Amino acid sequence: MVIAGESTMALFKPEIYNKYLGDYTIINRAIGGETTALFLTSMDEDIIALKPDVILISIGGNDLLGGRCINTIISHMNLIFYNIRIKLPDTYIIFASIPPVLSWKVNSISPYLNQKIQQILSLYPKTIYFDLWEILAEEEKPVLQKEFYRKVIDFPLAKYDLLHFNTKGYEEIAQKLKPILDKIYEEKYGNSTSNTEDNTNKK
Repeated sequence: MVIAGESTMALFKPEIYNKYLGDYTIINRAIGGETTALFLTSMDEDIIALKPDVILISIGGNDLLGGRCINTIISHMNLIFYNIRIKLPDTYIIFASIPPVLSWKVNSISPYLNQKIQQILSLYPKTIYFDLWEILAEEEKPVLQKEFYRKVIDFPLAKYDLLHFNTKGYEEIAQKLKPILDKIYEEKYGNSTSNTEDNTNKK
């Protein structure tokens, strides 16, 4: 699996995903500050060239923060999915939704954008919408759960990171990803990882 996109996934560290997803070979190519436009210019070299079995993408949040038009973001997302599907027809795409954060600006728009992206994703085969709101959000409020707040030590003006979550949040994500990857592996290879002695070809 190749992890791609913006800082939401750039902070998904090897020590976390190797602990919970150790049966799989994972390469993290996500970049802090990435936008859909930048992703389109680099995806062939950074993602497509690796020919992964699965691509986990998280992108769109920086577009929102930058004030990019919703229709433009949706158009870019469609191009991303289209290019992956045309060039890697057997690769599964897992889109991790724009997550709940501590920024009202993002939380007020991201559910709408996530819904639109989910609709686009449904048009393509071998795609999965991975809802981070179900994992990270408060049950009754559109905001990140307090247990997932990421403390900021070096910033004197803010006690918590407004746009990212802590290690516990990523542990929850990894655990929710495990059955999804196991199901994909079973569909592709006909058996589960628990019954396979040699897993060196999974990526």
